[in-house]
Amino acid sequence: MQADNEQLAVVISIAKAMNDAVIVTEAALEAPGPRIVYVNPAFTRVTRYQADEVLGRTPRLLQGPGTDRAELQRMRRCLSRGGHFSGRILNYAKDGSELLFKWHITALRDGDGAVTHWVSVQHTLPVTAAGAAADPAGARLTRRQRDILRQLRRGLSNEAIAQELGISINTVKSYVTRLMKILKVDNRTQAALLPWDETED
Repeated sequence: MQADNEQLAVVISIAKAMNDAVIVTEAALEAPGPRIVYVNPAFTRVTRYQADEVLGRTPRLLQGPGTDRAELQRMRRCLSRGGHFSGRILNYAKDGSELLFKWHITALRDGDGAVTHWVSVQHTLPVTAAGAAADPAGARLTRRQRDILRQLRRGLSNEAIAQELGISINTVKSYVTRLMKILKVDNRTQAALLPWDETED
């Protein structure tokens, strides 16, 4: 339990300094949905909701008439199966204005691999840019680097990634080191939290 709390504390520490909106929720996906346990300052700036207005509620409060229900269903399926999701979604600020997000959700897991929380990073796009190109950070990656990044987002260890992709642990370590340089991050957690639309890979 202490290790789980420490992991969550690291994520929150990183999220506080991010320019993208970050939501951390409980793990339960069943209706009415996972309850919010943390939002970063960027979330407040973008959505105009204060933290005390959303804590204990679910991210559904951001949804509205233009929110794509099919995309929400795809998100739920992806999280149930693999513990990570990327896509785009139209949500709404507190004043009713539209917010188009490039959306990435990844799982925090305990020592047994069970999901303890969901971390959602939401990168704001112009509402008119629904067909915009892929994230430049993702565009610089090779196919194998993208595969490695996907596994990092799942919270897998180097050993588990090596087994998943059928490559050596040393090869995985080399790719991870290179990825952090390309993405200009200091650690695996920061790499996993970077917004990237996998649907455009």
